[in-house]
Amino acid sequence: MTTDRKLEILLVEDDEVDRMAVRRAFKELGVSPKIIETRDGEEAISLLEGRTDAPRPVSPYLILLDINMPRMTGHEFMEQLRASKDPTVANAVVFVLSTSAAEKDIKEAYARNVAGYLVKSDYLDGLKPVVQMIKTFGEVVQFP
Repeated sequence: MTTDRKLEILLVEDDEVDRMAVRRAFKELGVSPKIIETRDGEEAISLLEGRTDAPRPVSPYLILLDINMPRMTGHEFMEQLRASKDPTVANAVVFVLSTSAAEKDIKEAYARNVAGYLVKSDYLDGLKPVVQMIKTFGEVVQFP
């Protein structure tokens, strides 16, 4: 990376067990990014737009996004994210991490310019391959 700052992660996931699995996978691989957790798209948008007292992620950051969430789905979140007037928010790197392998969900996510769509059930050994990919991404990708 061209910066001394570590890559931060905004984890948008309603399921506590899945949030724990993500944290555990990072720990098991010896990766320790700052992980900011939100439980749905509405909470994540409020955070990114500075409408909460919680600290916003600092660039460089990426978003790990679930699709099937209450209040605001991942697709609705992506629509609002990409429409943001703040270019740092609108251009955020997003990886979908979902249980849905539905072609409709995958196509809709890529239509909103996600960096990748990862199906949780594809990782029988846990999320280590996902975390390894994110670790490598943070090490080799150049950020503005």
